[in-house]
Amino acid sequence: MAWLRFSIILLLNMCVLIAHSSPIEADAPLTMQVARSAADATYAVTVNLTSSQHSCDVRFLSVAIGSRRITLDWNGSEKLLNLASALSPADLRLGGTSANFLHFDPTERPGTRDRFYTSSHKTPFTVTARQWDLFVSFLRKAGLDLLFNVNNLMWTKDGSWDPSNADKLLNYSSAKGVQIPYFQLGNEPSSYQRNFYINRSPQKLVQDYRTLKNLLAKYPLYAGSKLNGPDVANVATSYKARVYLQEFVAAGANDIVDELSIHHYYMDSRKARMEDFISPTWMNYLKHDLAHAQTISRSSPRPKPVTLTETASCSNGGASGLSDRYIAGFLWLDKLGLAAQSGVTRVFRQTFLGGYYALISNRHDPHPDFYLSVLYKQLIEGPVFNLNISPPNPQLRVYAHCARTLLYLPGAIVVYYLNLEKSQTVLSLSQFQANDLHLYQLTPGDTSGLTSKYVKLNGQTLMMSGTKLPTLLPRLQTGDVTLEALSFGFIVVPHANVSLCVEYFQRDP
Repeated sequence: MAWLRFSIILLLNMCVLIAHSSPIEADAPLTMQVARSAADATYAVTVNLTSSQHSCDVRFLSVAIGSRRITLDWNGSEKLLNLASALSPADLRLGGTSANFLHFDPTERPGTRDRFYTSSHKTPFTVTARQWDLFVSFLRKAGLDLLFNVNNLMWTKDGSWDPSNADKLLNYSSAKGVQIPYFQLGNEPSSYQRNFYINRSPQKLVQDYRTLKNLLAKYPLYAGSKLNGPDVANVATSYKARVYLQEFVAAGANDIVDELSIHHYYMDSRKARMEDFISPTWMNYLKHDLAHAQTISRSSPRPKPVTLTETASCSNGGASGLSDRYIAGFLWLDKLGLAAQSGVTRVFRQTFLGGYYALISNRHDPHPDFYLSVLYKQLIEGPVFNLNISPPNPQLRVYAHCARTLLYLPGAIVVYYLNLEKSQTVLSLSQFQANDLHLYQLTPGDTSGLTSKYVKLNGQTLMMSGTKLPTLLPRLQTGDVTLEALSFGFIVVPHANVSLCVEYFQRDP
């Protein structure tokens, strides 16, 4: 149904062109007035459309699953394939704690083991050739590229990393033409002692990565694949993780890896409270994590970009009744905005499937964050713009990007927002007062409010029809936009004609 949705959006755009023929001052600052009551302050949001330090490619928002879930049946669900395809193009990380227990055996015969699945992250498991084939076939059909997390706990007698099982997987996959554009080695090595009662020093891990890089070079199909590491978590709040990353870089990691990878969670799921999910203080913690990681990267003569290869609201599987509800969208959308402003290359949502923090349930029903993610994927690509809010209000968080050309002509922009106030807020796009806007406003899907299992788009509850996803259409509006209390959404200016956005989509691929 993508062609139908595009046709409807195209008609909306044509209506805008017909109704508004006056020229737009393309690169003048975009000033937004937030008019509340007469007694309240008015907030001027000025977007600098003349410069941009960072850009997001179309795979910026990507997804992750635990390695053990490869043993599930990836072949029999049209609904699951449709859900995954709605997030493409994207990368999928197969990793997590269970990555260090994955063993590949192409000779094991298909049978009951193919259907074996346990939720335990810390027990060894075997992946058969048939399971691997079904999984990579699913990724190919869905339009997802693989980031494969290699088992780092296979060692030789002298303590070196043993690449023989990884070699077996690469040999099998190369013969079948399986594309694996990204690799990493191990998961959260600074926590090995706590999780497995063993240690792997940063210096030793750098040697392991060098061994992996040399192994990949043996295969023409994988010689150009990128390496991400070391996958440490919460470097701002965990001294151990921060020191591990510092020593990893000091040991020469930036000569081997292509990107420094970190994980981020706002809080432990066992301590999560409802108010934390709408707290600007919690949201701002991500800034500190990214700043620490980027400072450490710049300490090397060869600084590397930072990528978030595992992230969600709460660690330890997410918080039931919070991470899987409407309220989780505040932390998720703000994380995407802050990460883009900071120049992060990828944000891998933990997880696509599995745990309370998943985008979809184990029955393959979308959680509210799934629809939020689909909208983000459909609407945003390209340069990221800085903005100022005067006077500052931590309860109003606003971001601005170019609009993706899947639905809009080059030059369109997207302003997306989080209204953390407990009252309505009015946004006035004064520069484009005479132009139609496309609104995608997301609010709770039923009377459960912030803890609703469902989400509304422009007042309509989003529900699948069998295996088919609903069409996510905007509402047209000219003039001021009223934001519901405690809500978030996107405002597209289809004909903003911002030159940086036009130039981005005119560049060579």
